[in-house]
Amino acid sequence: MSSWRRGKIDERTPLFVSEDGQQPKTSGPFRRVLNVFGCAALLVVVVMATVSFMRHRVWDTDENAAIDTDDDARYVKGTDDALNADERKFDDDVLNPAVDAPICESCTRVCGHSNDLQISAIAYNTTWRAGLGDRQNYIEMLGQLGQILCTKVALMPPKLTLDPGHNDGDVLGFEWRWDLYFNNESLVEFDRTKHKPKPLFLDWRADFKTIGRLKDFRRNPGVEVFGDTPDTLTDSKILNDLSRAIELTKLGKPFFWQMNFEIAWGARYAYWQREYGDEPDRDMYAIDLTIIEGFLKEHGYLQRSDSNGVAISDGNLFLRDCRLAQVVTSTLAKKLADIVLLEAFGLVKGLGVIAPTSMTRQAGTGSGTQTLTRKMTTTNLGTPITITEDDEEKTRLAVIEHTSPQLRNKKFATLHVRRGDMLGWCDTDSEALRRFISCALSRSEDDEVNAGNVPILWFTDDDDETYQIEVTTALTEELTLYRSNFTGNLTGASEVLVIFGDALVNKVIEENLKAVARDVNVDLGHGEHGLDNYLIYQVGRVVQDRSSAIADSAWAVHYSYEDSGEGTDDGDDSDSDFSHGSCKVDRGDTCAEDGPILKMARGENVSTAYDYMLDVGNNRFLAGVEETE
Repeated sequence: MSSWRRGKIDERTPLFVSEDGQQPKTSGPFRRVLNVFGCAALLVVVVMATVSFMRHRVWDTDENAAIDTDDDARYVKGTDDALNADERKFDDDVLNPAVDAPICESCTRVCGHSNDLQISAIAYNTTWRAGLGDRQNYIEMLGQLGQILCTKVALMPPKLTLDPGHNDGDVLGFEWRWDLYFNNESLVEFDRTKHKPKPLFLDWRADFKTIGRLKDFRRNPGVEVFGDTPDTLTDSKILNDLSRAIELTKLGKPFFWQMNFEIAWGARYAYWQREYGDEPDRDMYAIDLTIIEGFLKEHGYLQRSDSNGVAISDGNLFLRDCRLAQVVTSTLAKKLADIVLLEAFGLVKGLGVIAPTSMTRQAGTGSGTQTLTRKMTTTNLGTPITITEDDEEKTRLAVIEHTSPQLRNKKFATLHVRRGDMLGWCDTDSEALRRFISCALSRSEDDEVNAGNVPILWFTDDDDETYQIEVTTALTEELTLYRSNFTGNLTGASEVLVIFGDALVNKVIEENLKAVARDVNVDLGHGEHGLDNYLIYQVGRVVQDRSSAIADSAWAVHYSYEDSGEGTDDGDDSDSDFSHGSCKVDRGDTCAEDGPILKMARGENVSTAYDYMLDVGNNRFLAGVEETE
């Protein structure tokens, strides 16, 4: 990994302002010409821009721009050509939105099904950071909210959004873009000129000038800018701002909402209250998602509408239920996953045991990989919803459709083992995983998987090389034993193959990232792409989704929270603590076993050999074990 540079630890950068509180101003001849010659010069520049060529991409930035890395003002200072091209991009994509959007039944939009929108934006900006899965759910929720308000959402770049703790403490590069990890699109706004759905988001690092114009009353006449700083925010102020955004949308007037707060849900909101709620000088504010949803329900926007935009009375929805927007795994990650599987099926016996530390990274703590052909539920946003069998089949077919034709009939199994800050919540030692694999294979309804006649790729967030080799060896031995004891039909038996997936994914990224990024038109920025556990995690998720779609064989050892539903004396809907959870449900698997920390929390006797696990994350608190002198 010597070719990879490590990122620098960097403090959060203010949104659109330098440290002295002044908004950075675009410099260069173009701005001076505007000041001197006004509209006449603008007309000349626009004409010149129409004969220039610039590739357009979702979350795009100026190709000819130089990066200003000064801490006081990180933004793109473009050349004249880049500025001219940026003017054209702004005019085409923002000032002249396409019309004739396709209609779908979903939550009710403030502007109905119109695609002729006012030029507004929500600028999301907080100090909260998390893993990739968590942020994907959150970003999609922001996309749903933006589509209800008929506006774009400007996101912080990955560097300021993703937790460095999941990247070995390295902050991601400022040039890294969200299209490394996600594709995004509106499900109700269609770009007539490009014959495809319109994107949902702007990146307020890469699209700095475009967003600045949305906020500038000279470029966006009549725009109303609002949003308080975190230290003065309250729930009522946030709801007033939401109400104002709705009112301006109805009037067809532009707004710029500075969303300097987090929308948190469930345990995350309780955590914020505990850590930040009583601090007078807090640098972050959070509002409970249910408060936002309650306001939208009260005003009729979280209610299904028919093809004419008229609300129908079949009950209220939650933001998670809205089908106005989608954020899905990037094309880049899917192409890299193709290469991973092509290499996996070409590996020689035993190669998977090799697990060098330099190639063993996994990140993210979000929703994880769910088995697509089983009953699926999600508890990440709002009230859990159940995905119908019809939706499951469509999802399964979509996963296969985005898989290389060479791999669509190749069956394999995957195992994701969550450790990290959840060490000891589930039993993840090598002997427990031996039992897990034997159980999972025997329960499989796919003949090849049930016979153990498939490769197994396993993944973990634990970067301990000794653990990786120990588990890979144990799984290989168990698969060999299972095959030898299998009494069913085992025709065309393949070699026993267990592969440490993280090592293979990282190898593929190191060797193929630049070429694949070029093929799918993703801008990697200048220089080498640094350590990026998040991309490894995302590619690994694609591999796991495919094992589920092709053979229903994506397994996970992962803790899941369970609510008793009894409530508390003070009126809270949930009273269940950590000990009510299990590793056998939801994001886990029937074959998984609860770990020593979870057993301690339930008051069970656990060997002192596991006491070292108490010093990981919040384990001591969760297990109810006081620290001794």
